[in-house]
Amino acid sequence: MNSANAHNDSLLATVNVNTDDAVGMSNRLWYVAVVNNRSEKRVAEKLTKMGVENYLPSQQEIHIWKSGKKVKIDKILIPAKIFVHCTERERKELVTLPFIKRFMTNIARTSTLSNKPLAVVTDDEMFKLKFMLGAADSEVSFSERFVKGQKIEVVRGVLKGLVGEVTADAESGVNRLYVNISCLGSASVIINPKDIIKIKGD
Repeated sequence: MNSANAHNDSLLATVNVNTDDAVGMSNRLWYVAVVNNRSEKRVAEKLTKMGVENYLPSQQEIHIWKSGKKVKIDKILIPAKIFVHCTERERKELVTLPFIKRFMTNIARTSTLSNKPLAVVTDDEMFKLKFMLGAADSEVSFSERFVKGQKIEVVRGVLKGLVGEVTADAESGVNRLYVNISCLGSASVIINPKDIIKIKGD
């Protein structure tokens, strides 16, 4: 084993993923770890091996090679980002690992250069994102912007039960269902307007 690998193994061994911040309480939140591009899958595998709960948003798509051969590949929805479910104490240990560059901060809530609160994604947002990616039978897209539309609930189809916001393209008439993710942007998918209902009171 070379010195670099030994150093990495030493850092891995220092992370205690079973330590809570308060007695009897887990206080685990969804933080956003920033990693190198094209390293997302390897990092997710390492975190899982360490016992750290994480989520790498991806979706299978068909890729056609020049030869005409079709293969299924996992497309990363949000490059260089991995959601990590941990306590603040665990997060401080995880950020010392060589494959974690930093944890994303919430720029919108930053009041001074020295005060940069961490970006935290809610359990509800994580549930919606996982549901959309796991159930959608068409391509899910991601945009680094938040979308304000008509609040709706999906009442038919594979996304039944999902609550989000819908906008309609003025030219094409295509409806897209959006799920906004704190500090990151929004995930969206094309939706049939016949499969949704407006949420009363909005």
